[in-house]
Order: sequence, then structure tokens, then C-alpha cells
Amino acid sequence: MKTELEQTQKSPKKMEKMNIANVIIWMTKNGYEPTTIKKVGKLLRNLERSCNTSDPEAVKLHIGKRKVSNGHKQNLVEAYACFIKSVDETWQQPFYPRYSKKRARQSLTRPSLTFFYAFINNISV
Repeated sequence: MKTELEQTQKSPKKMEKMNIANVIIWMTKNGYEPTTIKKVGKLLRNLERSCNTSDPEAVKLHIGKRKVSNGHKQNLVEAYACFIKSVDETWQQPFYPRYSKKRARQSLTRPSLTFFYAFINNISV
């Protein structure tokens, strides 16, 4: 009798080879925007060239090892999620938090106004 841990550590079943044309047709039928379809197609071609797309764990590992921004990693995950949905499968989708470079830059260059407002409110005229 297998323990519960051994059952959960089984390798996931292999899916068929990714057919990007079928994913694009599925996205069109489901009402995705043409610009989204074009971007997802480009990202899926990129993934197909660089890793084994029939194994979700290999895709996760490949995306995690890439030296790109978290925003791009999240775009790759979302594109692969479209493929997974199109073949009626499920997977544990990783999450890469995004942050705005513009806002981060502004918060570093702008002085905090809370101290200034507190100072002005304490001055009596």
C-alpha cells in the first residue's frame, strides 16, 4: 500500500505535443482579443523552442530559471495557462509578483510629503 506522500509525488501525466494553431483557434472561439492571441502565440512559440511543453513541471522549471523580469515570467505562465485550458487540463500555476518600475522610481526620488504636512499643521499662524 502506497503512502499518501508517494501518491502525491507521482510524476504528472504527459500531455500531447503543443499545437499552437489549435490554441489560437480555441482562444478565438472564446472571445480573446486579437492582440492577446498574437502575444500568446509568440510566447508559446518561444516556450516550445526552449523546453518540453508536454510536461508542466518542466515548463515551470524553465520559466523559473530564465533571467527575465517577473512580469515577463508571468506573461509566459499565462500563455501556457491558455494552452492548458485549451486541452482541458489543470496545473499548479506559479505566481510571479509584478511591480511598477515607474512607481518604484518615483517613490525613491520624491521626498515623503507626510512629514511636510505634519510640520505645516503644527505651525500656528
